[in-house]
Amino acid sequence: MDFYENLKALSTTPSSRGREKSVGKIIRKELEGYVDNLTEDNIGNLYALRKGSKKTWVVLSAHQDKINDCFKVGYAVEKIESLDSNLIFESAAAFEYALNNTCFIEEGQEYLPIKLEKPRTFAEIPIIREIPYRASMRGDIFDGDSDDDFCEYNKKEMEKLYIPIGLNLSSIKFAKNEFKGIYSGVVFREDENYVHGKLDNTTGIALIIELLHFTKSEETPSIMALFTVGEETGMAGARFASKNILSKALIDRLIVLDNTRAEKPGSGIVLYKNCGFDAFNTSKNRKNKNWEDKKESLKEPLVKELEDFAKERGINLTTHNAAANDSRVFACETGIKTVALEVPVENMHSCEETAAKADINLMRKFLYEYLTK
Repeated sequence: MDFYENLKALSTTPSSRGREKSVGKIIRKELEGYVDNLTEDNIGNLYALRKGSKKTWVVLSAHQDKINDCFKVGYAVEKIESLDSNLIFESAAAFEYALNNTCFIEEGQEYLPIKLEKPRTFAEIPIIREIPYRASMRGDIFDGDSDDDFCEYNKKEMEKLYIPIGLNLSSIKFAKNEFKGIYSGVVFREDENYVHGKLDNTTGIALIIELLHFTKSEETPSIMALFTVGEETGMAGARFASKNILSKALIDRLIVLDNTRAEKPGSGIVLYKNCGFDAFNTSKNRKNKNWEDKKESLKEPLVKELEDFAKERGINLTTHNAAANDSRVFACETGIKTVALEVPVENMHSCEETAAKADINLMRKFLYEYLTK
């Protein structure tokens, strides 16, 4: 798949914390035949391994979860009487948006894509805007502030409003009186110079996938591609990997691919250094008798190597101190030489993040040449 087509697929597929498996399916599909082994740990991190021709091991990491990557447009209702498909929507506008964009339904730890069919007239669209309800984290509908009992009044009203619209929900299992949310992914747009959509951190995932495709027959180090979960909510995936996997492996260096805030994308890529040093540099740790030895190892000689490499090839690389992402966890908890390479993004953590194609393509060039040098 073309890089930007893959970026679009990743961007428009919801993957909020706890439901990263939908993006994980894309990763698995795209890496089939390009890695030697792909496994998943107990919390959802994916590890893709490929033995290289060189003796060293390098980890390339990107997180699967996103923030504000979808919004609820309606609900799928449990089977009522003899009808198979029952949907209700927040508004006519929400339904129209759902028709024109990719939609998903909650199911376990993922979002399943669904296809909606337009009814004959908008008069047939079921709308629940006027009914008093509150949506819980499960998508169940309650009356007022009560979390205890399902509101029979709402159920009766909704039975009057639902309409079957040709959606097969036979594979979706509903608990009694349960309403499952229907979500629409954020729109992805592309023009000559920019891409717009959910780019944090779909750019990192797309970069790693393309890199593993393009370097399959090249001489490279052995590569572990690590796709973490829960980065946006406390870096849970990185902590689990550091404690249970990476600390036990013989890894030469670790590069986190992520995004950084920018007012105006297009000025080149960003390198974050001293990820471990800044996080570890506390008064408590400075009193430790091993501090002098520890602080030198955390200053990461890998940084100068990458800076020199970029300079030799005329690649615009700006260096800053310490990124607030998985790189801090990896550096402090594993002792592996760790840096973060990031594509600048405007409107970070919004529904429409913007990145310059020039920056993305620069990162593609940098990573390919660095791993095949």
